[in-house]
Amino acid sequence: MEGREISSWKIDPVESIDSTNLEARRRARRGEKRRTLILAGEQTAGRGRMERRWVSPAGAGLWMTQLFFPEKVPAERAGGAVFLSAVALCRTLREITGAQVGVKWPNDLVLSGKKICGMLAECGFQGDRCAWIGLGTGLNLRKGALPPELIYASSLEEITGRAPEPEEILEKYLPEFDRLEKIWEEAGLAPVLEEYRPLCVSLGKDVRVNGVAARALEVEKNGALRVRYAETGEVRAVLAGDVSVRGMTDYI
Repeated sequence: MEGREISSWKIDPVESIDSTNLEARRRARRGEKRRTLILAGEQTAGRGRMERRWVSPAGAGLWMTQLFFPEKVPAERAGGAVFLSAVALCRTLREITGAQVGVKWPNDLVLSGKKICGMLAECGFQGDRCAWIGLGTGLNLRKGALPPELIYASSLEEITGRAPEPEEILEKYLPEFDRLEKIWEEAGLAPVLEEYRPLCVSLGKDVRVNGVAARALEVEKNGALRVRYAETGEVRAVLAGDVSVRGMTDYI
């Protein structure tokens, strides 16, 4: 895919890299301004949320970071980018595979109760505006994408019997992401979340919030998850950067 452009994105494939998110950060700090998708054959130091390691072996997944510059977006809204990616990729995988891929709040993609994809957004700011976003995605495509001890995770091939090629996914995903990004920039996150909620498998479920039993009630207009704690009955909105939300007995 060397030099390819899909929708508004220049595709920049690299055979091996420490982390596509780290590379996006380096490029942004050097002053790069072109919308670029950094596509890795493998990552040697991939990262997920809360600094967890993300295993990214060669040829086993879609390991990428989108570097873009939504300068109209206020700093406090920058975290909404992960919802765009979650909706766009969930719909893409449903269309390509026919499988009922869902979203576990806030932005993990799940299938048959297993995590198949995670996302991580990192941002730079200039004053009260968002200067750049590096939106990383790790999608497990094939057997061998993850170590066997990760019992709550799987790959598309293991569940559906088929692993689409990265290019097939990107051809559908990137135009859909661009559509949602335009909505986000012009009207905010609320209309994007109208499309997100029907895909979110967490809603109405009993979950654990940092290990405490609760029920997931709603996704609020800023993307926070409103929950009711089982023991106290307290209703609170929790933010993705502050908590870990999992199912009571399994991943969702």
